[in-house]
Amino acid sequence: MWKNSLSFLIILILLLNCCRNNRVKSLDNNATNGNKNIDSVLVEPEKYPKFKGGQSALLEFIDSNLNNSIVSDSNLKEGRVVISFIIDTIGKIGDFKIEKSYNQIIDSEFLRVLKLMPNWEPGEICLNNMNGPWRKISYKYLIPLKIPYHNKD
Repeated sequence: MWKNSLSFLIILILLLNCCRNNRVKSLDNNATNGNKNIDSVLVEPEKYPKFKGGQSALLEFIDSNLNNSIVSDSNLKEGRVVISFIIDTIGKIGDFKIEKSYNQIIDSEFLRVLKLMPNWEPGEICLNNMNGPWRKISYKYLIPLKIPYHNKD
């Protein structure tokens, strides 16, 4: 039980500290290729994107959707998978990418679960020294997932 609690705490710390690679995509309403997000600028937002319900809800979502027979095998060598995705200006998630792979089976299971996530609350930056107006931004979020994965039970 203590070992599972420690694993949960480590995952939570990693989640809280993983968000340092950020993007704002500026919009070009005259884009002819249909893709209006044509440029990106690295920024540090004042308000980070949030999974509805917070970090604990995110961990519960992952726990409840993972096939634990794949990711919790005690015979797995310790390691981690790091997956990035973009949370756009309306909170939709996409552009998933395996940043650090463990193996194809484990990577695919975590990727499958993360693609099931509902929309997030988008991040925001303030355009005038915290006095407004606020602008919603696209944001690249990194999530590290420990192997073997132990849920909090």
